[in-house]
Amino acid sequence: MTTSNKAHIKFLEFTIYAKAVEVGRYEVQNGNTPNCPVISEMERAVMTEFFENLQLLVGTLGYKIFEPLVSPTATSAEEYVITSSRGAAARGLLSNEGFVVLKNSVASGSEVPSTPDSVVNARQRLLAEGILSPANGMFTFTRDHLFVTPSGAAGVVLGRSANGWIEWRDRNGRTLKENEE
Repeated sequence: MTTSNKAHIKFLEFTIYAKAVEVGRYEVQNGNTPNCPVISEMERAVMTEFFENLQLLVGTLGYKIFEPLVSPTATSAEEYVITSSRGAAARGLLSNEGFVVLKNSVASGSEVPSTPDSVVNARQRLLAEGILSPANGMFTFTRDHLFVTPSGAAGVVLGRSANGWIEWRDRNGRTLKENEE
């Protein structure tokens, strides 16, 4: 195959869109959901290879559009948890980009009076973006979400100022700080 035609470009658009949605790192705002065009098996193989090269190039340039927040090989042994008397029950993973709070984690439904504005604003932004969803007086994470720091994640989950290095604990009760020393 030496030249690309309209069907090849539509196949790439469909593949890029599908992969970005599957990974879920970003909200894909596309006015139309692309359809997969009918192309031959040979053309599909060539365009799939082209997409794989595109993924590699985009990742090398530092854009993580096609990389999941959490490695598919992550195990529960690598998870950290926060539970509190105010109802929070969250799970998360430390990554090389920050700290990821996992989908279906539960955050406290309110803030304490001394909660810093940064935590209040972060919770409001996550609610507005649909990442946090109110349910039964609590907030539930609708998808995995990356925080820059473990403390930022802990503050949002607990609804108060929090040192994430001490609040997040592994299944043996050891803090994130203890495990990283």
